[in-house]
Amino acid sequence: MNRPIRAAVAAVTMLVMLLASAGQASAQETSDVYVIHGIPGVDVDVYVNGDLTLENFQPKDIAGPLTLPAADYDIEIFAHEDGAPAASSERTDDAVIDVSPAVPGGENVSVIAHLAEDGTPTLSAFVNDLEPAGAGNGRVTIRHTAAAPTVDIVAGGAAVDPLTGISNGNEAKADLPADSYPTGIAAAGTTEALLDAPVTVVEGENLVVYAIGDLSAGSVELLTQNFTGLHSTPTAVNSGNSGLRDAPAASLFGGWNLVLLTMALLSLGGAVISFNAGRAEARRLELPANLKR
Repeated sequence: MNRPIRAAVAAVTMLVMLLASAGQASAQETSDVYVIHGIPGVDVDVYVNGDLTLENFQPKDIAGPLTLPAADYDIEIFAHEDGAPAASSERTDDAVIDVSPAVPGGENVSVIAHLAEDGTPTLSAFVNDLEPAGAGNGRVTIRHTAAAPTVDIVAGGAAVDPLTGISNGNEAKADLPADSYPTGIAAAGTTEALLDAPVTVVEGENLVVYAIGDLSAGSVELLTQNFTGLHSTPTAVNSGNSGLRDAPAASLFGGWNLVLLTMALLSLGGAVISFNAGRAEARRLELPANLKR
């Protein structure tokens, strides 16, 4: 092998190692995680990986963010009891919710305890969209977290596209000109509002609206979470006292993609890849010792 070829092979090998390291580092990226109580009428204690994280958590409260590495977390939610033990293993009652949601890396996530369509308690995680909304526009995100069938958002006797066909545990969103919209929530395929849900879209903000409660019991209400600064560094404004964007399906750095990318970078003489993740700010929770990394 002549010297130029040996040099090229060495450069490729080094770049492959650097990219592999970058891929491993990205797997350890942290996310800002908000915890939301969306079950009306029930005060709870929340345990994360066995440790008491939120005691006497009130309905419609929003806490966070917790800064968590990407991983699966065991979240147990119990009905509140005075003097709740520090570890879930010391509880004598059964958890109302015991699930292990996956927290992606490098995202801003809201995790909400709510009622499933059949009325059973469940938990959903949603990635908050903090991408710019465009000049003059804001974003509205509707999240269905109530014991109710699939719904549409309606206004003026018609469904508002694309805010339609939203089933329990899912969301729909749209970028709209800043304005006030007299919208309502209707059963999918109908136009008669079961609940008025007017929204005010503000330029550069993502207004997240959660429908919570039980339709059959007449207890459906709205809970909101605002993310501002969508043209710069986003900031969360929680208004709780008034569930997901899909993660990438495959790694860019796998198999032949890595070889082709390496060759392209070498031929171009290198490239600079930058990532600027907006962080939402709010009251921060103390991270349990077993979650600190």
